[in-house]
Amino acid sequence: MIFDWSYGFAVAMTVRAAQEVMLHHHFNLEVDGVLDTLFEIYGNMVDEEMAKEEIEPFTFLLVLRKL
Repeated sequence: MIFDWSYGFAVAMTVRAAQEVMLHHHFNLEVDGVLDTLFEIYGNMVDEEMAKEEIEPFTFLLVLRKL
């Protein structure tokens, strides 16, 4: 599978790195091509939204402390 190296691709691969195992186990996926297609579509959607307007990324931090 060939991806364009774009902002959407970078976002899709970052999300994939964090979510792939969970999605694989949750949906009991036996074929890896399903996730390839899913994240390719997701990357394209991010690129389309970026073309419409600038997307402002945000970061949040959660600190848990034992009382």
